[in-house]
Amino acid sequence: MTMLDRMRRHRDWLKWSLGLVCVTFVLFYIPDFLRGSGADAASSDTVAKVEGRDITSGEFRRTYQAQLQAYRSAYGNNMSEQLLKQLGIDQQILQQMVDERAALAEAERLGISVVVALDEDAPHLGFLDDNRAFARREAPEPFLLYARREAVALPRAVAPGRWTITLTADRDPWVTTRTAYYPLWHARVDGVPMETRRGAHGDLEVKLDAGGTRAVELDYGAGAPEIAGVVVTVLGLVGLVVFRRRGQAA
Repeated sequence: MTMLDRMRRHRDWLKWSLGLVCVTFVLFYIPDFLRGSGADAASSDTVAKVEGRDITSGEFRRTYQAQLQAYRSAYGNNMSEQLLKQLGIDQQILQQMVDERAALAEAERLGISVVVALDEDAPHLGFLDDNRAFARREAPEPFLLYARREAVALPRAVAPGRWTITLTADRDPWVTTRTAYYPLWHARVDGVPMETRRGAHGDLEVKLDAGGTRAVELDYGAGAPEIAGVVVTVLGLVGLVVFRRRGQAA
């Protein structure tokens, strides 16, 4: 399973919202310019927006026409636009484009720097070829490799067991630290403990005030609950040893 497959599998929370976006624009926008009444629409007009990323009418039209030509090459000129519409191809194309934008948004959120896939996935990776953030790199067959052109911000070590990273919370107060989750991680902002949780992808997320940028300090080590657990365990073992020795002496 490729990294993109994992990202798609864990985007269940986007299912209904993305579906609503697709249905809305398929019903009210796409039929117009496919019939020609929207031919005068600018190529920069937004068809849909996913996590701040626009899908323009020009992008949709090019993708749709390319798909139409592919079907005509395979099945002849009898494959008309009306037939494609009856088959729901326009909805499928828009859904695919929405999924691609969602994948890029999730890659940005998680700070993914490298995408490795198999050559059989190439037909589904066109959005990476067209994306300015990623560049195709040489890789041994049968692998495909895409790497970010610029480095992403990751936690920076400042002392043994301590890291820092600057994070911004937009609408969602839960922000990924781009670090694998483990219960021994503790987060602080200006010395104040912050709430943490395990993200959908197994990453460590910190809850911040929405709309703010904060320098988050990450500490990895045992806290009060863990230390108390160790103390209770040691005391229990000592008590067990003392009890057994007294039993043997009796």
